Amino acid sequence: MRQAVVDYLGGHGMNVAAMNIDVTAVKLDGDHGEADVSISTKNGPSAPGMQFIYLIEQHGDKWVVTGRKQAGGAPHGGGAMPGGAMSPHGAMMPGGAANPHGAGAGGGMPAPQDLPPVDKSKK
Repeated sequence: MRQAVVDYLGGHGMNVAAMNIDVTAVKLDGDHGEADVSISTKNGPSAPGMQFIYLIEQHGDKWVVTGRKQAGGAPHGGGAMPGGAMSPHGAMMPGGAANPHGAGAGGGMPAPQDLPPVDKSKK
């Protein structure tokens, strides 16, 4: 299940090497189900991770993520904003950087690798 989430996030441009991705629970019903996942940044501030429920389906001999479940039980969908980059959860960030935590993800901060570079020459 973890590999399905890693493949899903990585396939949407997320830097999964910089993330701690832990599957905390799985609920299956035949060839589909839900995976409760905790995502936090490696080497980042010691903040609690974000919690998501990913929708999963078995395709052949492997599991794949087909979307994310929002609070309230509805599958997550989203639209793109002009000039922005779409995250795997349909959320946008200023300047087109994708937010790996999605819109309405509890006001979480973007991962450090998703922030623009800091110009340290200014004081």
